[in-house]
Amino acid sequence: MSKNIFSSLSDESLSLIHCEENHISAHNAVHGPNIYKCYYIECCTEGFFYLEINGKEFTIKKGDCYVLLPGDRITHRTTEKSPRSELSCSVRGLELKKAVQQAGITSDSPFVRAQAFNEICTSIKNLLTLNDSQSAKADYLRTAEIYKIMSHLLDDKAKIEATSIIKKATDIIDNEYMKDLSVDDIASRVGLERCYFSVLFKKHTGQTPHAYLNSVRVKVACMLITSTDLSIAEVALQVGLEPGGFARMFKREIGVTPG
Repeated sequence: MSKNIFSSLSDESLSLIHCEENHISAHNAVHGPNIYKCYYIECCTEGFFYLEINGKEFTIKKGDCYVLLPGDRITHRTTEKSPRSELSCSVRGLELKKAVQQAGITSDSPFVRAQAFNEICTSIKNLLTLNDSQSAKADYLRTAEIYKIMSHLLDDKAKIEATSIIKKATDIIDNEYMKDLSVDDIASRVGLERCYFSVLFKKHTGQTPHAYLNSVRVKVACMLITSTDLSIAEVALQVGLEPGGFARMFKREIGVTPG
């Protein structure tokens, strides 16, 4: 059984071509090889099968979502043991091309993160419910669902990039706490505006950049105070602070003075 819809929207930036719900019960059924002219976003909802992209074989199981790129040579093959069901839509346009590239999806790495599976399936089902409507309203609704799918493609990429940025920032603090560091300096070095960097840092670490820097300095200071003969003033300089400022910060963080 399959259902198809076709959008009247004709826009080189983004256009839905086809949407389908497929149930293939035939054993050893082969579909392809085919070369598509647009992007296919497919979700396996039941069973498992083999997907071949330019001669490279992938095993697809329930819960997998992947993107097929235009120009690739594609073959789908079911097995003797398991029929398959899938939801899919085909889209073309510069906006989707940009999203796919930003998400790092390639012919050799076509999979979308597992956490996005349910959301993408929901969007494809919403596209199917619009059926064959050719109204302007239906076109806007279809376009909105495609943008939702694109956002789910990019979620994982954004999280990876954010994690990488925060790791770089914490490395700077961990290795250079003894220097005259400021939040502005750190934000500049990781390539972000100060306010956005501070919000992102707290979201990932639970602390502001300034609080994290202080916690590192206090940790090192406690180690120096308890394991060396350095004076409090010398300890302060070792962690990048003047003695007066160090004493105030230390008491605020620990509850007692360094002495």
